[in-house]
Amino acid sequence: MPEDHLELAIAAACDAGDVVKLKDIFETSVELDEWDTKVCLDRAIQKNQLEIARYVLKERGAGPPFYLPDLSEHASVDMLKLLAEYGLDIKETGHNLLPKFVNNREAIDWILEQGVDINQPMDKSLRGLRPGAGWEGERDNTVEVLNEAAAQGNIEMFDYLVSRGAKAAQSIALHKSTRCMDPVLAVAMLTHLVERYNLDVNADDKTNNLRWFSDLGSGDPEPDQGTPLTCAIERGNIPAMEVLLDYGADPSVGYETAVKCTHQEAIQLCLKHGGGAKKP
Repeated sequence: MPEDHLELAIAAACDAGDVVKLKDIFETSVELDEWDTKVCLDRAIQKNQLEIARYVLKERGAGPPFYLPDLSEHASVDMLKLLAEYGLDIKETGHNLLPKFVNNREAIDWILEQGVDINQPMDKSLRGLRPGAGWEGERDNTVEVLNEAAAQGNIEMFDYLVSRGAKAAQSIALHKSTRCMDPVLAVAMLTHLVERYNLDVNADDKTNNLRWFSDLGSGDPEPDQGTPLTCAIERGNIPAMEVLLDYGADPSVGYETAVKCTHQEAIQLCLKHGGGAKKP
C-alpha cells in the first residue's frame, strides 16, 4: 500500500475506533515504525478513541511523552486513567490539564483527586508548551483554570472551582471574560464576577505582582495586558465594554485605547461615560 494511502487508512481506523482494521494494518505493513505508532496514539488521544489508545499502548508499546495540547476536551475520565496507567504524569507534565476540562466536572474532579493544584498558574503551561519562550523574568502566576472558565462564560464551573479552593482574586477573570464573544454569557460573567467576587474593574493585569511581561514581547500570544476595559476594546467586545463602564471602569483609559485601535464605537461609548483625552 502506498505510504500516503497507509496514512489515510490509519487515520480512518483511528477515527472510527476500528481496532481490528488498525491491528491488520500494523501486522501486514512492514513500513510502519515507532513514529507511526506515536502518530496513531496522538490521533487516538485527540479523537478520544479509548480502545484504539489501549491497543497502541498495550500491543504496540507506545508510551509518553503524550501530546497533551491536542487532548480532546471531550476526553473521558477513562482515557485519562488509561494514559496515567501508561505513564502520564498528571501533576508534572508541564501542561495544566484543568483548563482543558472546564466543561467536564467529572474530569475536573478526577484530576484534582490526583493531587493537582487547582491554583496552578498560567506560567507552568506557558513554559511547558514553549520551553525557554518569553523574556527573562516574565511570569504569569494567575489561576489558569479560573481564567479559562471566565473566558468561556461558564459561571457554574467558575463557582464550583472556587468552592474547591480556587482563588478568584489570583485570577484575571475579568480580563479573560472579554474573550467571550457571546454577549449574553460575557455580560452575565462580568456581572457575576463584580457582584459576587468584588473583582476590581480597573485592576491592571499586573495587580498583586502576579504577572509581568516585557514590552518587547511575550510567550503568550494574547497576554491580556492592561485593564479589563482595554482588553474588551482591543477585542471589539462592545457588550463587555458597556457592562464594565457601567460598573465604573475608567472611561479615559478606555478612550486612549479606543483611539489607538481607531475603534469609533468604542470611542463614542467612552466619551458618553465621561472619558476623553487627558489634559497635558
